[in-house]
Amino acid sequence: MKQALWFVVGMFLGYTALSIGRASTKQDGIALEGSVFETYVKKQREIDLQSGVSRLSKLEKKYHESFRRKGA
Repeated sequence: MKQALWFVVGMFLGYTALSIGRASTKQDGIALEGSVFETYVKKQREIDLQSGVSRLSKLEKKYHESFRRKGA
């Protein structure tokens, strides 16, 4: 009888400890997400994709490799 009582008490305390532990991690996650969404970044300048494409096109010529054909 005592063993069953101790088992039930242990199960109840274990369940309580796990519940408290899980609740604290959920709140930490919510707090972290809230701080991430409240971060604002100042816009530096407009994005110009064409200048980036032209710059990469110029660099591509510099790194072009020529391969010999097999049988030529």
